[in-house]
Amino acid sequence: MGRTIGFLFLLVSVGPVWGNAITEYVEEKIESVKSAVEEIEESYDHCQALYEQIQKSECASSVNRIFGRLYVSIGLSFSERFVEFQNASTEQEEFVLTSGLKPRPIFSLTTSDQYFEDSAFGYGLGFRYFDDYAYEQKIERSAGDVLVDLGTFSSMNVIAFSPSVFASWGRGDDRPNHYGKIGVGFNLMYSAVKGSAYVTNDANDSACYDYGTQLVTGAVSDPKPLLDGRCEYRRFNHSSYGTGIKVFLSWHWNRWDLEGGAAAYNHRSSDGYRFVTQEVQMSLSRRFGF
Repeated sequence: MGRTIGFLFLLVSVGPVWGNAITEYVEEKIESVKSAVEEIEESYDHCQALYEQIQKSECASSVNRIFGRLYVSIGLSFSERFVEFQNASTEQEEFVLTSGLKPRPIFSLTTSDQYFEDSAFGYGLGFRYFDDYAYEQKIERSAGDVLVDLGTFSSMNVIAFSPSVFASWGRGDDRPNHYGKIGVGFNLMYSAVKGSAYVTNDANDSACYDYGTQLVTGAVSDPKPLLDGRCEYRRFNHSSYGTGIKVFLSWHWNRWDLEGGAAAYNHRSSDGYRFVTQEVQMSLSRRFGF
């Protein structure tokens, strides 16, 4: 009993001390956050001043006369990509790898939009870079499809020249920096893809194909038997050029861009394969002008 009373007395006596310590800790963290925000704003002001100096330079003036003003766009996208591998000789699909829907960084270099006289139609030029990693295979049948983890993967790096044509609306009102666009983009690109996969969609391989069909229909649920010699295992490492097309709908608000779109890329045949990338994307990015 005496120990209990002593413990309670200790809590009462040190309680205000703990309360003061917690208050001081919270105030210290708030001050550190404010300081960090001020440093970011100061850094941005310095960068903005540097951008303005670059923009006024003779070099920038020469570039702007040819291409218009240049912008670097940095942001985040939520996208899903499917990489479909086809036999280059038969053009039959052999396997599909998917990255799943997940966030990815955005980095692109674009010019200012150019319009045809006073119309709402225009065009743009740009370069973009993206990389992607896929860890699931998509087994497709007439009854549907299913995603399975077979311990395979693909790694893709793409750099592309991306011209586009579009129609815009909203530029003619009293908010010229708030407007929308709908258009089509084209891609001339270089891609590097490597990884491994099981050939799950080849109808000529009956043992593998039939078990994949059972997975799709739900007759079986364990994908591991696909690894036990039923399906052929492949490694791939491709570097090639290709083309692509994209449809997009975007909204521009001052220096912010919100965009949704779908794209397909055709890559040249390499090592006996032709592969196609399909993509759906929603992105938010900030533009920095030079």
